[in-house]
Amino acid sequence: MRRHFRRLVAVLDGTPTGFRGQSLVEMTVTLPIFLIMLAGMVEVGWFANNYLILSDVVRTSGRFGSVRDPLLWEEGQEKNYNLLDCDLADTTYNKNRLESINEPPVSLPGFFSGEETMGDLSYYDGVACSAVNNMVPLDFKDEEDDIIVSVIAYARYPIGCDFDNSTPHNPPCTELRVSGRYPAGQNECGGGDYRDPFDVDQDGQATVPEDDTRFDVGQDGIRGYVFRGNERSGDCIGSRFDLRWIEQRLHRSLMETNQQTGESPNISDLERNYIPNFALILVEISWNSHQLLHLPLYSWIGDPVRIHVWSIFPVSAAEPDF
Repeated sequence: MRRHFRRLVAVLDGTPTGFRGQSLVEMTVTLPIFLIMLAGMVEVGWFANNYLILSDVVRTSGRFGSVRDPLLWEEGQEKNYNLLDCDLADTTYNKNRLESINEPPVSLPGFFSGEETMGDLSYYDGVACSAVNNMVPLDFKDEEDDIIVSVIAYARYPIGCDFDNSTPHNPPCTELRVSGRYPAGQNECGGGDYRDPFDVDQDGQATVPEDDTRFDVGQDGIRGYVFRGNERSGDCIGSRFDLRWIEQRLHRSLMETNQQTGESPNISDLERNYIPNFALILVEISWNSHQLLHLPLYSWIGDPVRIHVWSIFPVSAAEPDF
């Protein structure tokens, strides 16, 4: 007992007790594990911070477009390189002021770089430049990142609800169908784009509008106003969301609303009469998030990691007029 007491006093006094080097060995074993965990936390925090910033930016850009009129945009100008630019005060192709880029960094099919401009920032370039300017402290990289803007008009049609290849409702219910997607010259890529968005009549059947200049027969190979052309899926440039996806979501939102109230998923006649024809602006940002520390240990995660964020806001100026 006395021997143990003396050892305890020695430890408290700092007298060597024969355990010299134990702490050093423990630190040697645990420090690498601690540093690995710390580096992982830093990378996760960095990625989460970038994601949250971009989420705020895409919502800010959506609000910017929701209070403006996309129909004032001149058809075809979305193919003008000068309008994929946030500095219209200079004749060179500059994303921001005081840059000196002579040519666009990405070649997009069918685009031109003439002298024609629309003056100040207009609708689509205004939305895109709003995103670029609000992205600070993140940097928008011309060779990697992209911004896509689409305006989608939809209307209700008295046809069967069979979006998911299920049995049509009996009696038929009203469905919300996309009646237009702007810019009109860049709105389809095939696949889920089973028709031109403007190719639909009052009965919801696909027809060829003979006098509608917004309709085109062939596939455009591009969806939406595309700021740089870096967001690609196969042969399609631009938006990830095709026509069928949008119409399915419009239909599903109505079903979920009824299910929340405990009512039948069939929409009543009264509800059908109050479903408004309206329009939405869809803003997408596709951005490469590079690792902060660039440690080989975390190379398996991928560097960069593609962040795709989007927001949808109502835009009353583009709602259908029928």
